[in-house]
Amino acid sequence: MAKSKLVKCDSCGLTIDVPQRGDEAFRLFRCPNCSHKLRADFDPQPEDSSGTIYGGGRATNRQQKRPDSEGTVYAAKKNVRTCMLKCGGKTYSLHNGRNIIGRKASVSDTDVQIETADKHMSRQHATIKVTRVADGSMRTLISCNKDRLTTIVNGQSLAVGDEVVLTSGVSVVLGQTSLLYVEE
Repeated sequence: MAKSKLVKCDSCGLTIDVPQRGDEAFRLFRCPNCSHKLRADFDPQPEDSSGTIYGGGRATNRQQKRPDSEGTVYAAKKNVRTCMLKCGGKTYSLHNGRNIIGRKASVSDTDVQIETADKHMSRQHATIKVTRVADGSMRTLISCNKDRLTTIVNGQSLAVGDEVVLTSGVSVVLGQTSLLYVEE
């Protein structure tokens, strides 16, 4: 009989029943409500930490079971953070996983489309990888997608293959457009 897990999106709060397919140990998927990337783990867990994982992460000592939803594990709310880019009074949310950042275009499938008239910013200019750590904090890395593109982080120019850790308050320049990376 196929197992299923309840996974609560840490971005919008929607609870999703995720069925196991075959013998898969986990499944990566997007929240149908907000498109946040999530993970459902199906592998056996010890009796004291069985159940669904909030946001798809593994249970740690900073997570707790809620008695009103049997078997569901939630990250301690005070430790769950979000990250975003700010530009020209607009805020662009970053999701867990890989985010392709670029200039807004109707034919682009870029994850984060920055509204700018800057022709020096490509439609797929840079990649920001967000990894949520078990305590709710994040590790965020930025890299440039092509050699000819200008990507500057706190005054440091990036070449293809370079990855720089972003911390809250760091300035990022893509082409000639200035952005601010913020964690809340």
